[in-house]
Amino acid sequence: MTLLELQQVSKSFLSPTSETKALANITATIQAEEFVSLIGPSGCGKSTLLSLIAGMTQATAGSISLYGKPITGPSKEVGYMLQQDYLFPWLTVWENIMLGLTLQHMQDEKHVVFAENLLQDVYLSDKKDVYPDNLSGGMKQRVALIRMLTSNPSLLLLDEPFSAIDHQTKLQLEQTVASIVKQHKKTTLLVTHDILEALAMSDRIILLSRRPGTIQKIFDVPESLRSLPPLEARLHPDAHSLFTVVWKEMMQDDNTSSISKEARS
Repeated sequence: MTLLELQQVSKSFLSPTSETKALANITATIQAEEFVSLIGPSGCGKSTLLSLIAGMTQATAGSISLYGKPITGPSKEVGYMLQQDYLFPWLTVWENIMLGLTLQHMQDEKHVVFAENLLQDVYLSDKKDVYPDNLSGGMKQRVALIRMLTSNPSLLLLDEPFSAIDHQTKLQLEQTVASIVKQHKKTTLLVTHDILEALAMSDRIILLSRRPGTIQKIFDVPESLRSLPPLEARLHPDAHSLFTVVWKEMMQDDNTSSISKEARS
């Protein structure tokens, strides 16, 4: 079943003197329970696309729909997690998590119990009364993840959530996220600069071109990788073979861009 559909989505940013085209004619569908990663060069519009899907800003052209209904603003059906944890330092772990439910008027017994179970899943039950400044970077990101999940959104948008932490913690968090997503049958869209991370966690990978971002190519991740936990998938020979294919495709866009610049000069 199609959960998310994008049709000819474009986004431009206007200033008094110029127009910057961030995205151009993005058309894609994401199936329910699918894990899709967005990769591409810096500035190609990956984060912009996530903000459009989250309803934080509107497309210049085209349409985005969730379950067949147009996305016109922020929705309880969409969870959004950024690079920074954005935890409030004057609130405890539990208070930070409950704040999200309170703002959405969802602080009922069902959601509170769900939040408690999620804390157990990420081994933070004993940190409920701890303040964020006393947590490691990985713990803070786990709290941010739980805060996003407690309202039980259908679609998870993850904007480079592992980029600001050390590599070992990053690998552990990849395992945690993959496990929770699978356990709770969530549809997930991940923005990352790490090709191996995308290969290890995804069902499909969408490569965006240089700005304005268009879909340059879509890669299907083989079952040999999809059936493995992320850490094992990273070490599988098929991951390294597909890495080479994806890398060459990215470099092809680099070369094309350079040739275009030379032709214009």
